[in-house]
Parts: sequence; C-alpha cells; structure tokens
Amino acid sequence: MVKANKTTTFLFNLLLAISIFLMISVAESRIFGFGFGQQAAPNCDTVYGVEIGDTCFSVTQKFNLTTEFFNEINPNLVCDKEYEEISEEPEQAALKKVNSKKLKKLKIKKHWLIHNRRLSLRRRKFHC
Repeated sequence: MVKANKTTTFLFNLLLAISIFLMISVAESRIFGFGFGQQAAPNCDTVYGVEIGDTCFSVTQKFNLTTEFFNEINPNLVCDKEYEEISEEPEQAALKKVNSKKLKKLKIKKHWLIHNRRLSLRRRKFHC
C-alpha cells in the first residue's frame, strides 16, 4: 500500500511540474524555449545620431536601406509627421541631434532606435 502511495504521489508531482512548465511556456508564447511567430529582437552595438535636417528619406539613402525595412525597424517613427521644433516643411520629418555623451554610456549594438524623437541605427542579430 505504501508503494502505491509513493508511485501515485510521484506521478501527481510529475504531472503538476509538466503542467506548470506548459503554462509558463504558453504565457511567454514559447514552447520549449523557441519563439513562434515572432522576429528576433535586434542586438545593438553602435548608434547613429541624426543631424538637424535629416529626414527619413535622407537616412535611408545614407545607409542604403529600403523604405520598407527602415519602417519595419522603426515602427514608432512617423515619417509623414512634422516635428515642429526643427522642421518647417510637413513632408520632412527632421529629428533632433542625439546627445553623444548619453549615447557613450549605452552599451548598444547596431540598430535603428527611436526614443523621444531621436533616431539611431540598429542592426538585427542576423545581418542586414
């Protein structure tokens, strides 16, 4: 009888552990550590600070990027919007120059990054 209780307890604990593991995996949208339907998060090591007068188009030309790729890696940037503190023409979205002292403190790998109307270059884990 005691052996049957130990086996039942072991199976119950094993089932409980597997259930908890699967709940966490589903909550994290991953099964067994692999993401499904998600793109890899970018890794960054350098930052490009735009100059006054830079537009989305001029930056894509400068770094030889397609507009689709630029928009994909900068989902929060609205290129059609005028930034009143710099641009006077609505079709040009000029951005503030990035404070280089703050950027030196960041340990970022290459990627385009928009934060508080500042634009910087990012590169994905897989090469662009």
